[in-house]
Amino acid sequence: MSVFFALFLKMFAAAVLLPLAALGALISDGAVRGLAARILGEPSPSPLQPVHDVLKLSFKESIEPRGSAGPLFRAAPWLSLALVLMVFLYIPAGRFPAVLGGEGDVILIFFLLVASSSFRVLGGTASANSLAVLGAGRETALMMAWGVPFSLVVGALAWLAWRTGMPGVPMGIEVFVAKSVWSVVGGAGVLGLTALMFALAAILPAVSGEGPMQISESEDILSGLSVEYSGIDLAFLEIAGSLRAFAVSALFVSFFLPISASGPFGRGGFFVATLEFPLFWTKVFLVRTTIGSASRVLFTRLSPGGAVRFCLGGALGLSLVGALLLSVDLLL
Repeated sequence: MSVFFALFLKMFAAAVLLPLAALGALISDGAVRGLAARILGEPSPSPLQPVHDVLKLSFKESIEPRGSAGPLFRAAPWLSLALVLMVFLYIPAGRFPAVLGGEGDVILIFFLLVASSSFRVLGGTASANSLAVLGAGRETALMMAWGVPFSLVVGALAWLAWRTGMPGVPMGIEVFVAKSVWSVVGGAGVLGLTALMFALAAILPAVSGEGPMQISESEDILSGLSVEYSGIDLAFLEIAGSLRAFAVSALFVSFFLPISASGPFGRGGFFVATLEFPLFWTKVFLVRTTIGSASRVLFTRLSPGGAVRFCLGGALGLSLVGALLLSVDLLL
């Protein structure tokens, strides 16, 4: 009976968490656009505008283009959304446990993010539209580019957790929530963690393909990757992109900003547990809004080659410097 009850609780938690994550991701997208517009002195859209746009698309007809690979073309947006939604089942909300937490969570999350982007690429390729295929090629290049610094950041943090004996499995997110990485390093390590933090922030727009990294759907290829999508299929692609940025923001908070309600209010108890959930997602929303709006204000839209060079140059360089400084701090 206890097994079925535990399964019911997990299903209930997922049914509550996933719609909230999707709603939070869309509202944070609207907040990013609004804040960036205000800073640039432009008309500011409502934070709820992405929600309104998705709802409008949901009630429109989805048209399948002639000559497309029908089943793959229709399934790609759904699979892209489903895979990125699964990421949120493995991310603990501070000390509030993840719905499906376990060993190797960071590796699985990386796989799910890449798989979500890959189905987006497959959908564009399956449309048989030359502009969509061109956008798919750009998306593939960008995905490979951000994957390298992302892997290095995660690997450096896991090595730090293992080398310093932080409690838990080094690749599990819970280990970074239980003990702050800032508390186990010295001066050089603090500089290294700062470099890794900025590297992860730098690739966040690339993961979602927004702002300066919106190379697969730029005007020069007429919306490119999603040019043949409409209705609920296009809505799912929009939600999936927002969720990928929201997921990376959640990882950013788990790694570098594990501020817990157990500090000012004690070590445990129901009261602290109820505070952890909103505190964590508030931090995620603020991180997402800050990084997203900063990228839009500081950078114009990059060319496809420029976006790849940014990830493999600036972001990768920061992650290498961060890993080197951590090594110096721990080995000397």
